[in-house]
Amino acid sequence: MTNLMLRDPVNDLLPIFSRQINPFLQSPLSFDTGLSSSVNAPAVVVYETKDEYVFQAELPGWTRDQISIDFENQTLTLSGQRDLWQDEGRQYHRVEGFYGQFTRSFTVPGVVNFDQVEAQLKDGILTIHLPKREEAKPRQIEVKQVA
Repeated sequence: MTNLMLRDPVNDLLPIFSRQINPFLQSPLSFDTGLSSSVNAPAVVVYETKDEYVFQAELPGWTRDQISIDFENQTLTLSGQRDLWQDEGRQYHRVEGFYGQFTRSFTVPGVVNFDQVEAQLKDGILTIHLPKREEAKPRQIEVKQVA
């Protein structure tokens, strides 16, 4: 009796498929073209409406004094620093919130009216509103009837 080994073509393709698809799963599509962030950084949601771009960063427990927002050369940079309390006699066994320093940078289209940018921190969510300039907003063009 001979040992017959059956090959599973799906198993043969899995390593090839993993090498091809993993880069897409590890670097999701994002709004920016120049994202740089530390490992310890807040989750960010970026969306667009007809009037503005909105950035929302999850920063539970952070205060506005611990956060900095800068804009230079069409790059919006969020950064912050929050240290873990070091009290005498306190021994941490697990820390799951994020502490330390972070930086996230996003390339922003040049259609933003930066004189009207607003940022607010409420309920642990930092929201930055970047209004579009009037000339960048979509417009409806009227079709005229010609006699």
